[in-house]
This record gives sequence, C-alpha cells and structure tokens, in this order.
Amino acid sequence: RDNIRLAIDTVVNMVRYSERLNLDSQRKFQAALLLRQSSMTNTNHLLTARIDDLLKSIEQEEINKSIRLIEEKEATLNRSSKTVLGVTSLAILIALVFGLLFLMDINRSQKYRRRLEESNVRINQLLRSREKLMLSISHDIKAPMSSILGYVELMESGADENTRKTYLKNMKKSGNHVLQLVTNLLDYQKIESGTWLRKEMNFNLHELVENTVNSFKPLAEKKQLEYNVVNKVPGDLLVFGDPFMIREIYSNLISNAIKYTLQGTVEVFVEPVNDIGKTILKFSVRDTGLGISEEYQEYIFQEFTQIKPDKIGQQEEGSGLGLAITKGLVDELGGKIHLRSERGKGSEFFVDLPLETSRLTETWSSGEGCPDFDCENISVLAVDDDPIQLTMLAEMLKLKKINVVTEVDPDNVLNILKNKIFDLIFLDIQMPRTNGFTLVKSMLDSDIFQSKSTPVIALSAKSDLSSADFKQLGFTDFLNKPFTSAQLFTMINKYVRITLAEEMGAVENSKGVSALIDVVKDDRESSLEILRAFVLDTGKNNNDLKTCFEKNDMENAAQVAHKMLPLFKMMGDEELSDVLLKLDHEKNVREDEKSKIIEAICRYIDEAKNRISEMDKR
Repeated sequence: RDNIRLAIDTVVNMVRYSERLNLDSQRKFQAALLLRQSSMTNTNHLLTARIDDLLKSIEQEEINKSIRLIEEKEATLNRSSKTVLGVTSLAILIALVFGLLFLMDINRSQKYRRRLEESNVRINQLLRSREKLMLSISHDIKAPMSSILGYVELMESGADENTRKTYLKNMKKSGNHVLQLVTNLLDYQKIESGTWLRKEMNFNLHELVENTVNSFKPLAEKKQLEYNVVNKVPGDLLVFGDPFMIREIYSNLISNAIKYTLQGTVEVFVEPVNDIGKTILKFSVRDTGLGISEEYQEYIFQEFTQIKPDKIGQQEEGSGLGLAITKGLVDELGGKIHLRSERGKGSEFFVDLPLETSRLTETWSSGEGCPDFDCENISVLAVDDDPIQLTMLAEMLKLKKINVVTEVDPDNVLNILKNKIFDLIFLDIQMPRTNGFTLVKSMLDSDIFQSKSTPVIALSAKSDLSSADFKQLGFTDFLNKPFTSAQLFTMINKYVRITLAEEMGAVENSKGVSALIDVVKDDRESSLEILRAFVLDTGKNNNDLKTCFEKNDMENAAQVAHKMLPLFKMMGDEELSDVLLKLDHEKNVREDEKSKIIEAICRYIDEAKNRISEMDKR
C-alpha cells in the first residue's frame, strides 16, 4: 500500500511539477509569442511602409512615364504639324513656281512667236529686197557690159583716133561702174560677216580729205551743182587710222548727195576736234536734193533700202547698199552717224570719227603717180599666169618708164632671179602647178641673195586675207586686185625708196656711221644733228630689242627689226641687214644671232658717239 501511495504521490507530484513546468513554458511561450508578435508587427509595419514607398515610387514612375509619353506625343504632333506645314508650303511654292514657269513659258512662247513672226516679216522683206537687188544688179551689170561689148565691136569695125578715145572713155566709165558695184557687194559681205580687216597706218588727214572731196568736184560740175567744201583740217595734221575706210565713208555720202540732187547745192564740212590724245573728226554733207521722208529715216541705214521715187514709173536708184556699208564702217571705227532730212528739201548727214594722233613720222600718202625720183632706175619683176592681167600691169609700169620683166610660168622665176637684179617683185597668188605661197617659200629657201632681200608684193583678189596674213607667209606686202595705177605706184613708192637710198650709199662707197652723214658731211651742225638722232633713236630701238629678246617676244622684235632694217642697209652692213631681215620675215633667230645684232648695234652707237666727241672738239 505504501508503495502504491508513494507511487501515487510520486505521480501526483510529477503531475503537479509537470503542470508547473507547463505553466512556465506556457508563460515563456506566450511571452515569446508576444515578442514574436511584436516583432512581426514591427516587421509588418516596416513591410507596409516599404510597400507603400514602392507603390508610391511605382506610381510616380508611371506618372512620369505618362508625362513623358504625353510630351513625346506632343513633340511628335508638333513635328507632324511642322512637316505638314512645310509640305503644304512646299507644295504651294512648287505650285507657284510651276505656275510662274507656265506663265513664263507662255510669255516665252509668245515672245518666240512674235520673234518668229518678226523674223518671217524681216526674211520676206529681205527676200523681196534681194529680189529687187538681183533685178537691179542684173540691170546694172548687163547695161554697162552691153555698152562695153558694143564699143568693142565699134572699135573693131574701125574708127578714127578721137572716136576711139571717146569709146575708151565710155568703156572705162562702164567698167568702173561694174567694178564699184562688185566692190560694194564685197564690202557689204565683209561687214555683215565681221571679216572686214583694217589697214591702219599714219596719214595726213588734210591731204586725205582734200583728195576725197575734190575728186567729186567734176561730177558736181557736170550736173551744174554748186559744190562747196569747207576743210578746217590743218595741213600738217598726222593721225593714225584706216584712211581707206574713212575715204569710203566720205565717198559714199558725197556720192549719194550728188546723185540725189538734181539742182541746187552740195556742201561738205570737215573739222577736227581734239579730245585727250584723240582727234574727233566731224564731217557733214548737206544737199538740196530729194530728201528722205520721216518714215524711211528710221531704217535708211538698213541693207537693200531704196528711196521710193516721187514720180510713178521712175526707177529706184542704187542697190541699197551704200548707206548700209557706210553705217557698218562708221560702227567699225567706233564712230557715230545720223541724219537730218525732209522730203523735197534735202538731207544732211553727220559723222563723228575718233582717230588717234600719229605715233610715227612715216606717213601714207593718197597722192597718185610716181614718186619724186627717176623711175627709169627702177626694175620690177611681175609674175602672173593671166596674160591679160600681166600685160595690163606691165603697161602701167611702162607708162612711167619703169623697167619691167614679165613671166607667166612661176617655175622660171628662180632662174630669172639668178641672172637679174630687181628692186621689187609682184607675184600672183593663184597660179597653176606652183602657187604664189609655194613660190615665195622656194625663193626664201634658195641661196639667191635678192630672193631674201627684195620686197615681194602679193597680188590677189582674195578678200579674206590681210597684209599681215601675207607677211606671215613670207610676202613683204599685199596689193588687192583689181587695183588702179595710183594704188600700184603708191605700193612701189612705199618700198623702192629704201632700195634707192641703199644704192646711193653704195655709189659713194660709204660704210657704217659715215654713210649717215655722207650727204651733209660738209655741214657740221647737220652732221651732229643726224648723229645725235641716230644715237637716240637707235639706242631706244636697241633697248626695245633687248627687252623683246629677254621676254622671247619675237613678234615685237620683228617689228623693231623691220624699223631698223632700212637704216643699216643704207649703212652697208650686209651681215647685220641679213640677220635683221631674217628676224623681220621669220620672226625668229638663233641665240648667237641675237647677240650679234645687239653687239653690232652697240658698236655703231659707240662709233657715232665717238664721231660726235671728235666733232665737238674741233
């Protein structure tokens, strides 16, 4: 029993102890639970706060994204608006441009149409004018040619001397008429195509005006017109220009004035006006003839324009080219031309031409005939395959007692030059087998001395080449066919004077500087003047030549050589003359020849200075 009781007590005690342990554990567990609860509550608070922060951050980020998206959409919308605006503006601009181009195209088309219509009218006018011109020329050529042939038949049938002279005079007049007509046509063609070539030179303006205006005096007297000329050009006025163009202008205007004046007066007035290194030549010609109505004055200077006659059935005179040529020449010279006219009361034409003052002392002369030396001492070779032209040239020369040798076969020329000395050679260009260009080259390449030293003048009817062109091909100068005796002798005078001066020096056997003063050697003052001029001018030319050689400007060097050549020929220096002649013709010499030229000229200058010093000491 005691054991049971003890066991029961033990069990009870253990239960009680266990209960006490469970209660403590429970309390501890509860305390732990409370602590865990408190910790979890705090953690929950922290998590809640963190979640709130995250949610706020996400919300803010979403808001920012929305704002950015809205901004991007607004920017895209703005860009789209601008693009649409730009495209719209560009479209409007393109539409405006196309509209403007369309309008311009319409205007251009209308302008072209108007131009075509004007051109068509102009072409029709030209065709009608040319048709009238052809009819007029046909008549103008047919009538004088028929007249010439008629007089030839009359002369063949026999006539006395006086009658023959009358026939020849009339034939010459008819021939001149045809020649003038052809010349006008050629001049017009040159002006229209822009191929007119100037022949500029120094000339006496007073002499040119006098010779031109006085040549019409017999024509005016024949029509019983009062012909008055007032020439205020000084007798010693030298100018530089193209005298042939000036003479053509004056001749056309004076000729028209006389032609269209049946009765009354023709007055010519010429006066030069100085204008800073240039001379403005004022020219006017007034007549009391038919006059020009106002409707014609605006296009009177156009080609093929003819004045309508007053009377029905009266023929229109002239080819309609004279004033067109005159206007073209005036424009070519940089001048002005205008008119003042009234139908039935006459006309007055005014021309202003600018001319440079003369730069050199050598001048062109418009006088006719042989110069002031004995023509019997002149020897000329004429080469032409046309026997008629050759005979005419020979007869012109023989009239002045010039010795002339003629040759129709160019292959014989070199043999002739080997056996005879000539002062001048006239050479036709267009010949069969050997033309003039080939022949002159053969002459220059030959070992015949005079082939290189004798002036060779080209004869040709070519109107598209100038003297400069012929000089480049080896000729000395160019004489255009057909030519008058005055033109022929002017050409001879231009070159033969050099030859005669050389021959005069050779007769006296004077060489070098002595040849310069040989004629006046007894006159000390004249000798000094000549020598000083030689030193001054030759020194300048020598310096110019040095400069040209240094710059390799052989074109200007050739011009300087051409200027000095006659002087050294007269001084008898054949070696220097040959080199200068080569430079003049070929526009090129070797380096050693350049040095030879400069040294020789310097030697002559020093010699002249020594002579001056010697003469000053006396």
